[in-house]
Amino acid sequence: MPHFVGAINELLRKKRRDYIYYGNSAGASWALVCYLILNGHLSFELLNPELERVFSKRRPISTVLTPIYCDLIDIMIPHWPVDLAKRISGILHIGVSTRNGHHFVNQFDTNADLYNALLCSGTISLCSNYESVIDGLVCLDGGYTFLPEHLPENTMIIASGVQVPLSLTCPPSFICPFLEENGRKNVLNGLEQPLVLHKLGQTGMEWMLYLHSLTTKDTNWSKHIVNMTR
Repeated sequence: MPHFVGAINELLRKKRRDYIYYGNSAGASWALVCYLILNGHLSFELLNPELERVFSKRRPISTVLTPIYCDLIDIMIPHWPVDLAKRISGILHIGVSTRNGHHFVNQFDTNADLYNALLCSGTISLCSNYESVIDGLVCLDGGYTFLPEHLPENTMIIASGVQVPLSLTCPPSFICPFLEENGRKNVLNGLEQPLVLHKLGQTGMEWMLYLHSLTTKDTNWSKHIVNMTR
């Protein structure tokens, strides 16, 4: 998170607003955060306390990550314009993996469609109990089948090199300035490469889809999305 804070703050100094965004997995949500901040709908002053609240929330021990991912998306929603889906169509590209390969979703009829795409992009087999479907296709984490060639040439990459499990923790406060500075320098120098997490072929993707099918889905998440974006 501090890495993205530094990168977005540097983008704010450039005073450009006409970016096209591509993101996979949690990076899709960060791409949307970037859009919201650069276009004046959200600020880090509002976002940071909410992020701390989500990560400090006491939760039952579970391998299912859907609740925390929904909590992270939910803190953005009060700052979504009512017509965000229309504004962001063609601008935000959310990566998902299907049995047909990698696909960027970039058209959203409603804000609920947008929320659904964000959740689909972060659906990890055995770690999600969400019915992740777009246009009748089951969708999993965009990182499963993403390759650098899926991005246009000359795309500026914002992707922290901090690896799991450190990337899943809140860093000590004295490290944050260092990580923020790295994010800022990345925007200036453009030296980072896109993260390629998995190189799944067709067989590997079918296996991930099978594992995902073993998880009992909670239909309340669909109701939650409708209620939050109504």
